[in-house]
Amino acid sequence: MRCMVIVLGLLVPFVGLAQADAPPSWLVDYPESAVTFTATQSGAPVEGRFEQFTADLAFDPEDPAGSSFVVEIDMASVESGNTDRDNTLRSNALFDVAVWPLAVFEANEVVAIGDGQFEARGTLTMRDQTLPIVLPFTLALEGDPGARLATAEGSVTINRTDYGVGQGMFADTSVIPDPVEIAVRIVARETGP
Repeated sequence: MRCMVIVLGLLVPFVGLAQADAPPSWLVDYPESAVTFTATQSGAPVEGRFEQFTADLAFDPEDPAGSSFVVEIDMASVESGNTDRDNTLRSNALFDVAVWPLAVFEANEVVAIGDGQFEARGTLTMRDQTLPIVLPFTLALEGDPGARLATAEGSVTINRTDYGVGQGMFADTSVIPDPVEIAVRIVARETGP
C-alpha cells in the first residue's frame, strides 16, 4: 500500500503538467461565423452557405501541435437563395440529407506556417466518403491571453464527385463542374484550457 501511495505521489506532478499543457478551448460566435461554398453551373458561379453548424475547437496559436478541430455541418441547412436548387441539393442525387445529414471536418494536426498562417490537416466526411484534406487558414487575435478573440478564415477546393455528390445526371461535370470551393470563417472567444 505504501508503495502505491509513493507511485501516485510521483505521478501527480506529471498529471498536472498534462492538464496545464492542454490547448485552450474556444466559444464560437455563430452569428459572426460562416461556412460557405462556391460552385459553378452552366458557367455561372453559384454561392451558398450552411445556416447550421457546430465547431469544437481546442487550439493554442503559440503551440498548435496538440490542437484539434471538429466541425459538423448540417447539410439540410443549405441556403443558396433559390428554393428549387436548395431542395435539389438536399435530394439523394446530391447531399442526400435523409441518409447523411452531416458533413464532418476533423483535424488532429495543426501546423504553423508563419505570419499568422496555419494548416489544419485531417479528414472531410461527406455522404459515405472520408478523404484526407488540408485547410489553410489565417488567424487574427485580439485581446489578452485567456480571453482572446480569434478570427480564423480559410478555404479549400474539393471535387464534389470524390464524395459522391452527384448521382445520375448530376454525375456529369460538363454542366456542374467538379471543383467546389468551401470557405470557413470562425470567430471565437478563448475560454481557457
